[in-house]
Amino acid sequence: MKENLQISRIFNSVRKPVGMIHSMSYELRQLHAVKFKLKEEEAVA
Repeated sequence: MKENLQISRIFNSVRKPVGMIHSMSYELRQLHAVKFKLKEEEAVA
């Protein structure tokens, strides 16, 4: 039972930064999409 608690504690400490990295990569993808749209509009104009 003690081992389970330790594992869940490790899992929680790992999950937080992973979630932060995931949301950061999502924001970066949004930025890339915006840049791509701007480039396309420039090409059309």
